[in-house]
Amino acid sequence: MVKSTNRKLQTFIYTCLRRILKIRWTDKVPNEEIWRQTKQESIDTQKTRRIWGWIGHSFRKPASNTTRQALFWNPQGEKKTGPASEYLEAKHRRRTKEMGDHLAQVTEDCPKQSAIADGC
Repeated sequence: MVKSTNRKLQTFIYTCLRRILKIRWTDKVPNEEIWRQTKQESIDTQKTRRIWGWIGHSFRKPASNTTRQALFWNPQGEKKTGPASEYLEAKHRRRTKEMGDHLAQVTEDCPKQSAIADGC
């Protein structure tokens, strides 16, 4: 999960725990105190523990099992098709801004791409 999602989820958990413990918003109780009272773990710790539990569970399965094969699956295939000239053009523009040269000088390094520079 992303850090922002973790933070939002942890905030929701704090809110629920405060309701369960009947702690009002006017009471200044730190989150660490709520953790001690409820003996809860942070969402990051729970997530890590569950992921490693699933990995261990998958490793104990036979080698022919799909979930175990998924751990080592490396899909092979072709690159996505698309307008590569746009990517190269963007690369050349970035290089010209960084080096302070005009586009014609940069494309001398890559003579095959000079047609792209002429199209700008």
